[in-house]
Amino acid sequence: MEDILTGYEINQATWFYHSLLLMLAVFFKFNRLWSLRNLDLLLLLSLSPGLILVKLGADFAQSGDPRASSTEIMGYAWLFSVTGLLVVRLLFDGALKRRPRLEQNLNSQGMLFLGIAAFGFLMTEAVIESPPGLTNKSSDLVASAPEDGSGGGQNPDQNSVTPPTLQVIESTSQTLSQQVGTDPDDSYAIQLLAARLTAIAAHMAVICGLFVVGSRLFGDLQLGLSMGLMYLLLPCTAFDVHKADHVIPAALIVWAIAAYRKPLVSGALLGLACGAVMFPIFLLPLWVSFYGRRGGLKFIVSLLATGAILVASLTLSQVASYHVTREILGKIVTDVLALGREGDTTGFWALIADSWHYRLPVFIAYLIVIVMLTLRRGQRTLEHLIADSTLVVVGTQLWYPQSGGVHLLWYLPLLLMVVFRPRLMHLLPPQVEPEKSASVKLLPQQQPAKLAGQRGANQILR
Repeated sequence: MEDILTGYEINQATWFYHSLLLMLAVFFKFNRLWSLRNLDLLLLLSLSPGLILVKLGADFAQSGDPRASSTEIMGYAWLFSVTGLLVVRLLFDGALKRRPRLEQNLNSQGMLFLGIAAFGFLMTEAVIESPPGLTNKSSDLVASAPEDGSGGGQNPDQNSVTPPTLQVIESTSQTLSQQVGTDPDDSYAIQLLAARLTAIAAHMAVICGLFVVGSRLFGDLQLGLSMGLMYLLLPCTAFDVHKADHVIPAALIVWAIAAYRKPLVSGALLGLACGAVMFPIFLLPLWVSFYGRRGGLKFIVSLLATGAILVASLTLSQVASYHVTREILGKIVTDVLALGREGDTTGFWALIADSWHYRLPVFIAYLIVIVMLTLRRGQRTLEHLIADSTLVVVGTQLWYPQSGGVHLLWYLPLLLMVVFRPRLMHLLPPQVEPEKSASVKLLPQQQPAKLAGQRGANQILR
């Protein structure tokens, strides 16, 4: 940032202090200290210190500082504890019947100005930071693949599996870069620009989705501005602002909620989210149960159609001799579950010997909670769908073996919906009406009788 603003330099800890003061000034209810809003705000802010410690431990490890291990352990333990508190908060969300409307400490014009300024600073940081892996991996594969498309000597096991949705994005940027220029340096620069623009577009999609949900579904324009502003001010957004693969699934889920009245649209969006990362798969039973029999059928058809398109696109865009099955299922089987293989786990569970013995019961409890939420009795409304979906996504951080707890952008927009939403008992699932039977036309000899009956009824009323 100092390349653009002379003398400007800020680190993660300083950004946390600044955003802490701004968020308290705008959202903290000083006249209602024991309100639910203040509790949610403190929980959201308490996530950032753990993320700072994790990133600080990684920096210490690169520099050979002996404090790296202890700092990283403290960070992951902090994130795991706060995530557990969020799960408890979401479990009891349905019991919180009172949702009073709480005004923000800043008017709508002030929040809009502050949001535009924060967006400018964050997106500048996204342009300066190097995107992680989205483009570099494609460049490496293109360089290693021979002209006949056989894949050369590239070993599939030496590369992490790219999800289908991100693979399509990478292939698109790769194709564009090859058409624009043949120089490898120019091609890499174009792919790098495409990856940065993808991150910016993903954040913009999240902010616009929150605004649409607040203004149309929550019925309050200020709530949409508040959710978007808090998303921009939270330190965890700034820390991973350049990681498009963390933001794209959240953006798709936000817009699926915004379009919940159209099962075909929501199914397509969740299908794309499942193709970007693993965790939206666990949302599917909740959404099918929410829509019911007829709406759920449309949702499933749209979801499967989107999956088929992704598989076809992935098959046509292969640049190495990888099997499509490994591309789709390998991420779940090898990188996500990693049961019994301690070398494949990082983060909190890597701190415990034989961690899979402890992580497996957590995963089973997680599945039991999903089954209970899916089989819940009674009328389902949008507020149940938002709260339950948020609980499912947050719960993945308790058993996820690859740096579990640090993927805050996966659930941050959903959590903001839970914090700011009013009562939504009137927003029911869309009722798919059965096909209306064709109206029976009256025969010519029956029409006079109908008219006579109408005249007789009019005379009686007179």
